[in-house]
Amino acid sequence: MNLSYGLHNGPNGAVAVAPARLIAQPNGDRPGTPVLVFESSIPEVHPLLTMHASEQRYGMTHKISTDQQSHEIPALQLSYPEHDGALPPEWTKPLQPEGACYFMHKERRIFTHADICDPDVLDDIINLADHIQKELQCQLSSDYHNEIELVIEPRTGKNDALVGLYYFVDPRNQCVFWLENCDGSPFLNECKGVRQLSHKKLAVTAQYWKHWELFPNLCHVSEDILEELKNMLLQARCDHIMSEESTAPLNAEVLSQLFDIVNNIKLTGNPNLSVYRAWIVGRIMHEFARNQFLNFYGQKCARLGVLQSIYGEDLEQRSWKMSVLSHALFGAPKVHVEALHKLYVDGIACTFTWKRFMENLNSEVQDFNLLASVLLNANVGFLAIQSVDNGSGANDNARSLTQIASYLSLVASVGSIVLGLVLVRHTRTKKNDSADKTANFLRHMKHNQFGQETLAVIYSLPYALLMWGMLLFLAAFSFECYKPADDLSRLLVGITSLAVGLLVIWCIVALRAGLNGRDADWRNFVPRRVQKILDREVTGQDMEDDNGSQLSVISRLWQFASLGKAVRAQSSQDPDIELAAAGSNSGVHCTLRVRAATGDSVPSSEVEA
Repeated sequence: MNLSYGLHNGPNGAVAVAPARLIAQPNGDRPGTPVLVFESSIPEVHPLLTMHASEQRYGMTHKISTDQQSHEIPALQLSYPEHDGALPPEWTKPLQPEGACYFMHKERRIFTHADICDPDVLDDIINLADHIQKELQCQLSSDYHNEIELVIEPRTGKNDALVGLYYFVDPRNQCVFWLENCDGSPFLNECKGVRQLSHKKLAVTAQYWKHWELFPNLCHVSEDILEELKNMLLQARCDHIMSEESTAPLNAEVLSQLFDIVNNIKLTGNPNLSVYRAWIVGRIMHEFARNQFLNFYGQKCARLGVLQSIYGEDLEQRSWKMSVLSHALFGAPKVHVEALHKLYVDGIACTFTWKRFMENLNSEVQDFNLLASVLLNANVGFLAIQSVDNGSGANDNARSLTQIASYLSLVASVGSIVLGLVLVRHTRTKKNDSADKTANFLRHMKHNQFGQETLAVIYSLPYALLMWGMLLFLAAFSFECYKPADDLSRLLVGITSLAVGLLVIWCIVALRAGLNGRDADWRNFVPRRVQKILDREVTGQDMEDDNGSQLSVISRLWQFASLGKAVRAQSSQDPDIELAAAGSNSGVHCTLRVRAATGDSVPSSEVEA
């Protein structure tokens, strides 16, 4: 029984009144002296984030029973209620474009997902709202309190105590706020290095537009907001068209479709339908605001290109294992690791670039599967030849090099097909993942130091096994073709094979040199380390050509040979060529003396190395 009320300090020093009651102290079988105990009437409240409100809505697990149902429609039923059951006075169940169920107190601008048809829940909502709005008036002196919206969700805390989760919405400043310090880690953790308040503003603005998407009923779409959204869509679309490294959200095609939608929004008409245009604007603006936050929009370290790492990540560093595997797998991992690093810079993944990469990988793997199937049939047909699969030696179990190479080629082609099927399924299921799922997948596959090397090797295996299968089949064919037999056939096949091989090698080296930004001359036909060894100066003296550039040993000998060709071309008859060379510690001294048959002497040329 409440006998009196006690005074205690409320939040910010405010005095609050709490009810008190007498409780008898235990004393054996007889109660002792009663003690006055105060009961606090101030509920416990904590900040609520819009992302948590969204998770609550889309994660609701209300189930209905399929056993209980009614198919009867009353006679003369001309109107139907928006909500079954009587709603409390001044409360409504508003229209939401997606069909979500929540309740609104329009006069007090309160939203909640709680079932206010339950009297106990309604009392909790009213008590929490009274307390929170009263604290707002005490802490914030403003003349537009009636414009601020409140989202509140009751919860049950320890010992069945009432706990309220809430956030305020300020439409003038386009932000959400709380009465106490709020831990924004759930949405600020989306990017690292967040320190500046101006940067946090972008994330809070994104939360504001998320509120428009969740509760659009009291949101007003003005001409300024609509014009700003149109210009943002146009700029983002132009940026995607003009730049391949645009940081704008979505892609040019989707932005064009969104602009058509926004351009058809009319600010006049039935005010009850304004909830649809508010939902559209909030959905798109949230995407832009979140993208600005992730790319440090307006900060000194703003990311201006999708390949720009503001955290200083070294995307060029490779492990020695990657170098070895890249050569063993015909350079395919290097290509894939570069593409994957472009997809996942600073922990950010884009759904559209990821989808395009997955589609290209899917098409590529399907082509490899087709070629591997053809190679498999070729090996089977090759082994079916009686002269090939007849064993060797007196023991029929012995196999020739031709058979062994063909068997290995068959195994490699089967492996390429199996891995190709696995990757086809992988690409079809992963290409439609959201940005969060894609980022989580790439984060789990990423090495702390060497990035996406593991995933690059996996994506390279179908191609690499197919190439090994083709080389092994070529080896098997060569073993069979170059057996001691007709010399003419071996000669013709050998010359043709050599010519084709040189063409293939030349094409590969020339294309590789072009991709690396080098000229496709003979010096680029060898690795760079070998070039350094060949270009190393043997003597301690620096020799220069006519242009003042230093000459290496190879360059000097090349000029020496070119001079001899020029002399022979100018001579009408075969000259006598004398080449004298003398070696010493300082180098090699070469002299070319050319004398024509006519007796005229040609000046000798000397080249030192």
